[in-house]
Amino acid sequence: MDFGNVCGFVGSLCLDVKLQRSGFRESRCGRRQWYRADVRARVNLDPIVDVYLDHPNWPNDSTIDTELQEDALGLLNSPPVTVEHQREISITLCDDPTIRMLNNQHLGKDEVTDVLSFPLAEEIYPQGDESRAAEKLEMLGDVVISLDTAGQQATDRSYELRDELRILLVHGVLHLLGFDHERSDEEYEAMVRAETTLLAEMNWKGPGLVKLAE
Repeated sequence: MDFGNVCGFVGSLCLDVKLQRSGFRESRCGRRQWYRADVRARVNLDPIVDVYLDHPNWPNDSTIDTELQEDALGLLNSPPVTVEHQREISITLCDDPTIRMLNNQHLGKDEVTDVLSFPLAEEIYPQGDESRAAEKLEMLGDVVISLDTAGQQATDRSYELRDELRILLVHGVLHLLGFDHERSDEEYEAMVRAETTLLAEMNWKGPGLVKLAE
């Protein structure tokens, strides 16, 4: 997939974010139905980012979730990512046991990983009116990041935790947008270029997760 064809966001950045500290499994079960009635009435193009801190041992006074919230909004508002309608993503920050469970449950891999993406690609129109296409909300899906693994990788690479989380965020969002570095050599190279482009545009550290894993 060519990065120039990737859809993204057009409009002014607005910090209209639902920030919640709640369980990942609970949020996936109940959040969507509750939220739809609210977003159908929205007519602007501001991105929506839901952040869930679901780590049993993470300090309550940590700001890591609000920092990632800001980073995700900036990413969805970056010039390389353009779209004609509003988008929503959900981000969960969890521990190693939780991401291992999800990796096994959804991908059949009984092992810890750093980031998982669950594309949704669901489109919701104002009051169900598909004629108002410019106002539709595209729910991209969920990104899950293990804070345990991210922290260890940050230490190994001599990065700050926020640097590592940004790398994982870019990787996860690109998967939601349709990139898959495991499908073919061509798509591998396309995702490397996309990660490099976005990280450079955001002035974030690192060459990208795919490149780092080589």
